[in-house]
Amino acid sequence: SGMKAALNGGLQLSTKDGWLAEVAMRPIGWELDDADISRSFYEILEHEIIPQYAAHVRGVTDDKWLARMCAAHTLIVESFSTVRMIREYESIMWSEKESGANVEDAVHPVVSVAV
Repeated sequence: SGMKAALNGGLQLSTKDGWLAEVAMRPIGWELDDADISRSFYEILEHEIIPQYAAHVRGVTDDKWLARMCAAHTLIVESFSTVRMIREYESIMWSEKESGANVEDAVHPVVSVAV
């Protein structure tokens, strides 16, 4: 998936769908124009991806490619990881417990199923 790729340094070049609809693409990759995908693909490739990657390989000091790789990794770890999910869940559960809310209802909500 794109998230696994980002954790391993893969940058995104995609339309804004799936999990990418939830993030700002600019720091972690490039977004294709839905109205003209093929044109935007070649423009982004020629004017941004190839020059940035070439500069990265040459070891320039202002390495935009490496900055995007680091931003993508950080975004996934901070916003989409299981650790983040568990911390958020724990925070919600503790705040409900402290406020006197019925924690059991929060953990096991009643679901109606029509038979």
